[in-house]
Parts: sequence; structure tokens; C-alpha cells
Amino acid sequence: MTLHEVTHAVQFGAVPWLRPRLGGALQELMSAMDVKVDPRALLRVGLDDLKALAESVREGGLVGAVMGTERKALLDRVQGTMGLVEGHAEWAMDRAGGEVLQDVDALRDAMDRRREDRAPLLRILDRLLGFDLKLKQYQQGRVFCDAVVVARGEEGLRDAWASPDLAPSSAELAAPATWLARTAPPRAA
Repeated sequence: MTLHEVTHAVQFGAVPWLRPRLGGALQELMSAMDVKVDPRALLRVGLDDLKALAESVREGGLVGAVMGTERKALLDRVQGTMGLVEGHAEWAMDRAGGEVLQDVDALRDAMDRRREDRAPLLRILDRLLGFDLKLKQYQQGRVFCDAVVVARGEEGLRDAWASPDLAPSSAELAAPATWLARTAPPRAA
């Protein structure tokens, strides 16, 4: 776990665009949280409205339900960047850990169990608030990093950090081949 956190410190210290990108996006997303409810409007809420709200909460937690469509693209960028941050930390922890720890596999298994073995009530709360996305970021980000390293080596993974434009979207995290295609070096003629 310490290696994971040290990796975050290195990421934020070594990648000049990372802190401003996430900081600015989070400020904008937080400004979307200023929700004013008209009690009279609540009396006019119909069954279709409640179903739509429930679906919105199911897809993106309460945060996604109140932010509106104009900020969903921003949330997607944040999720993509955070998936890269978390997945890379997982990848780096396992890679470095294998060189300095005798039983990194047992440590990995224990960490994964701890993340998954939450009380049912806490899992429901995580889902409502959208915190379950964090676990998804670890998983998808790690799969993304592994796929990039297999396809292009560690140098190829460094490319994802080269600029904000090269950072993967959340869709590219879920399908690394799309990021690999988008960022493929030009072929020599």
C-alpha cells in the first residue's frame, strides 16, 4: 500500500499537467453541486421523473444525477485521468513490489479482498454516492496499463502521461485498444 501512495506522490510531482487538470475539473464539478430544490416542484414529480432519477443515480451516483449533461464530459475526463492515476499506481506497486517484497502476490490478494469485502450497507452507500467508481478505476486502470505495456512496453505507458491530450478517456480505459489506436505512432512510408 505504501508503494501505491508513493507512486501517487511521484505522479503528481513529475507530471506538470496532472494537478491543474484534476484541480480545475474538481472545482467545476463541485460548483455543479449547488442544488436548489423548489418544494412546490417536488409535488409535481411523476413516476417517470422518479424512474429517470433512479436510473441517473444508478449510473453515476448522486453526483452524476445532479450535475447535468453539460458536466458529464468533464466527469468522463476526470474518471479517465483518475483511472490512469490509480491503475498506474497499482501497476507500479506490483512491479516494484515484486523486486523488494518476498510475497507481493499475497499482499495483492489481501488488498483486493479488503477493497471488495465491504459491509452490504457500505456498498449500497458507495453505490449511491458513486464511490464504487473508485474500485472500477483501480481495476480498469490496471488492465489498461497492462494492455499498453504488452502492446508498446513501458515506454508506451509513459506516453499516456506525456500530455493531457494523450491521457485516456474512461471509454479508452475500458477498451485499451481504442487508446492504442488513437495514439499509434505514424507509420513510416
